[in-house]
Amino acid sequence: MVDFMKEKMRIEMKNIKMFDLRYLFGGGAVVSAMLLLASCGSSAEENRSETVGTVEIMDSGNAEVAISGGPVGVLTLENDSYDFGKVAEGTRVEHVFTFTNTGDAPLIISQVSASCGCTTPEYSTHPVTPGQDGTVKVVFDSNGQVGQQHKVISVLSNGSAKVTLLHLRGEVTPKS
Repeated sequence: MVDFMKEKMRIEMKNIKMFDLRYLFGGGAVVSAMLLLASCGSSAEENRSETVGTVEIMDSGNAEVAISGGPVGVLTLENDSYDFGKVAEGTRVEHVFTFTNTGDAPLIISQVSASCGCTTPEYSTHPVTPGQDGTVKVVFDSNGQVGQQHKVISVLSNGSAKVTLLHLRGEVTPKS
């Protein structure tokens, strides 16, 4: 599997001069590689390689590739899950997820989406500086959603984890 991942990285990243396999851990592979890109100069002095970042491949059922090359924001949640308990059909459930940027660069949320049209997210659109808090507010409309519910909200950012998942759970009882 490691050979397959190495070959796939070589194919997808045509400008890479070197793929250096650094680490492998247990059942889930974590691969760090230094990426060296060549400039397009004609002389040997101009055609130097430059380190631009680290690639990590984490295999835990879903492959995730993260490239970092300097300071990054880190989205740290107080809680990534909210259980609203039992509500009657037709009730609107609102919850605000609060996070802190524990990294060393501004954190920018680029998109927030829900797994169902019955859940509407709102989020901090300004950069969240290191040490500051941001929010993701979700509103769940329980009309037509009778039974156990588990809504997943995907938060895309420029942080160390490019995708963060939030969970909204509970049970909707039929109208009386």
